[in-house]
Amino acid sequence: MGAVDAHVHVFPSSRDGLIAQGGTPLVGYDGVAEELAEIFARGRVSRALAVLALPVELSRRARKSRLPADLSAAERAHLEAELEEKVIDRALQQNEWLCAMSANNGAIEPVPGADPTIPTERMLADLDDKIARFGVRAIKIHPALNFVLPDHPGYHSIYRFALERDLVVISHGGGSLAPSYRSETSYCAPANFAPVLDAFPSLRLVVAHLAHPNTRELVELAQAYPNLWTDLSFVVGAGAIGGKELRDAIRGFGVERVLFGSDFPFSDPERSLDFLTEAGLSSSELEMVVSGNAENIFHLASRAP
Repeated sequence: MGAVDAHVHVFPSSRDGLIAQGGTPLVGYDGVAEELAEIFARGRVSRALAVLALPVELSRRARKSRLPADLSAAERAHLEAELEEKVIDRALQQNEWLCAMSANNGAIEPVPGADPTIPTERMLADLDDKIARFGVRAIKIHPALNFVLPDHPGYHSIYRFALERDLVVISHGGGSLAPSYRSETSYCAPANFAPVLDAFPSLRLVVAHLAHPNTRELVELAQAYPNLWTDLSFVVGAGAIGGKELRDAIRGFGVERVLFGSDFPFSDPERSLDFLTEAGLSSSELEMVVSGNAENIFHLASRAP
């Protein structure tokens, strides 16, 4: 069996994937499922979790910015209500597409998005539907995309839902590089997850990317919270941390709670794997990070690709 890539992004079309990358392939991939299938066929990576970040607030702001400036208050309220419905529908359609795509690609596990600003009943009903129809095992949140902190009240019902349904919550961690959501506020800095971990001590929370560039702070947080996990997406693909520094960060965090991830198509899964193997981990540690930990936290052994 090959590696489990616990953090990839898959897009409905090459056009969508290229737009997400700024117009050109960063490492030679457009970001479509067919490219992942080619990677799986080579054998070094055999499964992947496709995570979906829902940019609900970004979409909401972009749509509102295009409204005419001379609207009456009543007209604006009416149009904003229509726009809000379109924003929510679009987000839920993205979850549906991701899960349907994964159902047709047995080696891809879907991780739909959960948004704190969509009405709670509607958001949770959508996630319940995805669990029932597609066997979803994890959900993705991205506080920075929605300009809120991880302990925003809208997330609390999502965390409780995850506990009730035995779901893993994967969150963006660390800085946000995309110009479309750059902010002076570091929404996903490690310290901002402490209130969540305090309030939900049984929640399995993956703070992605080793929270780069705040890796040291994340490692310190992990030592206080045994329910905190992380993945290496972006970090290994971009070579942001390497060699002894990467090895020590993984060991400091707790090898049994670190997941291999690439951040495909923004990084190459096989090159990311190469970078990880050069970090100096023992063979048993490497096996845990590359596949064993993901099989454990996501219960992958019970569902063969």
